[in-house]
Amino acid sequence: VFASNPAGGPHHTCSRLEVLDLETSKQRTIVEIIQDPERGAFPGLYTPSLPVYPFLELPTRGPFLVVSSVFRSRTTVLLVSLTSGSTWDLTPATKEQWSWTVLGTDGKTGVICVRSALNRPPELVLGTVDADTEVTWKVLYTPTLSDDRTSGCHAMSFCR
Repeated sequence: VFASNPAGGPHHTCSRLEVLDLETSKQRTIVEIIQDPERGAFPGLYTPSLPVYPFLELPTRGPFLVVSSVFRSRTTVLLVSLTSGSTWDLTPATKEQWSWTVLGTDGKTGVICVRSALNRPPELVLGTVDADTEVTWKVLYTPTLSDDRTSGCHAMSFCR
């Protein structure tokens, strides 16, 4: 499985998701490049790279790929069926506009991510995807920041 982009042009353009069958050497496209997405619809795959181990095997549903992709104004978690090319946005709808980065999967139903926002420190999050492509998210780690604002770096000063 690999993402491909047309040669030339700007960096981080919409990618095509391809699968190469190593036994037959046949290549097939799973997700096409979307030139003009409909309002509110899947805008295409915008990812600089795939996670090291991006695969899930959902019971009775087959193989899937999990990837981070720019989706409007943030990075989201996408689930892609490797058989049909259907995509699901797994990012929960919350008032915080987190950006999510997929780190990897357990190869079954678990996906580990980092989510971050401009006003919050990054958190380590574990998602468990069920056979209906619904995900349950659990925060594994949230860093604690000191309330002491009298020491350290300030927005308009240099750190020494």
